[in-house]
Amino acid sequence: MSHRLPDGWTTKSLGELFEFKNGFNADRSMYGRGRKFINIVEVINKQSLYEKDIPGQVDISDDSFDLYSVRKGDVLFNRTSETPEEIGLTAVYLDDKPVTFGGFVIRARPIGKELDQNFCKYCFSTSTVRKEIIKRGQGAIRTNIGQGDLSDVCLQIPSKREQEKIAKILSTWDVGIEKLTSLIKCLKGEQLFFLSLLLGQKEKGNTVLGDYFQVKNGFAFKSRDFKKSGTPLIRISNINGGIVSIDGAFLPNEYLEMYKDFQVEKGDILIAMSGATTGKFGIYQYDNPSLLNQRVGKFQAIDRKVVDPRIVRYVLYHLQPKIYDIAAGGAQPNISSSNIESIPLNLPDVKAQRLICDLFDAIERSIAIYNKHLCLLNSQKHGLMQQLLTGKKRVKV
Repeated sequence: MSHRLPDGWTTKSLGELFEFKNGFNADRSMYGRGRKFINIVEVINKQSLYEKDIPGQVDISDDSFDLYSVRKGDVLFNRTSETPEEIGLTAVYLDDKPVTFGGFVIRARPIGKELDQNFCKYCFSTSTVRKEIIKRGQGAIRTNIGQGDLSDVCLQIPSKREQEKIAKILSTWDVGIEKLTSLIKCLKGEQLFFLSLLLGQKEKGNTVLGDYFQVKNGFAFKSRDFKKSGTPLIRISNINGGIVSIDGAFLPNEYLEMYKDFQVEKGDILIAMSGATTGKFGIYQYDNPSLLNQRVGKFQAIDRKVVDPRIVRYVLYHLQPKIYDIAAGGAQPNISSSNIESIPLNLPDVKAQRLICDLFDAIERSIAIYNKHLCLLNSQKHGLMQQLLTGKKRVKV
């Protein structure tokens, strides 16, 4: 830690604070029934977990369940990721109901009582701690981190009372974020309601999503081809929250001509097909084209006379639970083009599709406004966390 330790604080390694254990590995046939188990998706997307938040199940014996149990106060780390930035993210389990955890997760069980459980929701998220974790990640294609690596990471710890006060302050931002998130969710719920009416206008048939759209995978570009600038490469980590982002992965500009079939253009709808973001989709909104990596799919309308291309983004809202169920069949989320194309789907005529898309577009504009406010709250919370969790801003206890 580079800056001076605040008065009354101590520094300890995670190895002094926790006992670590890797998760339970099972055959694919064992998933989908039995005990609730925590996968990397939950760890990456949640800062705290309750039994109701866990969709996955695994058939595990009582003895193994005792060995791989997750109890209240345990901290979960994801130990593998497509990108270094997502390695070692944490979620603290705050439920009294014991669950188990998957093989791509590391359980950190507190040795003593030095850390407040609610403080654990935040204390691993400072830029200093994240840098310490990220730099210990290893691997060229996938980034991995082990128990020994995590044990060496250091944490600055205030008194228990100060931890409780910090957690209480940060939780007020969580309440605001949760309320705004719920409002956005309600608007999306209206979309789902109208979509159910839309899909119910046509008599049940045997049509599937693949009758309307083709899901085309990207190309397996090699990391040795990556450049510091050039044509952006869209990977699964770039798809989240309904949008597509561009980060530091680029390919030579001449690849646009060489790999025309894998181009992404403005308005294209993409879906992540493996990793923590499996089943999530986003709309490419940049004027300049990009290239698509292997584990990202692009939706293409088969015939625009019978389908409005806009409808797929709203259909995906409706189908995401089914997509997630398919993807969550094993320890590592994964889905194929054929899986998606085989999902049952009946659409009315293209005129009705256009009307509902116009309505949904209006709702989307409202959601965009609320999302800006949500981004502001998240930014304020992040800044406050950096101040409180490093002792640069002290609280009265």
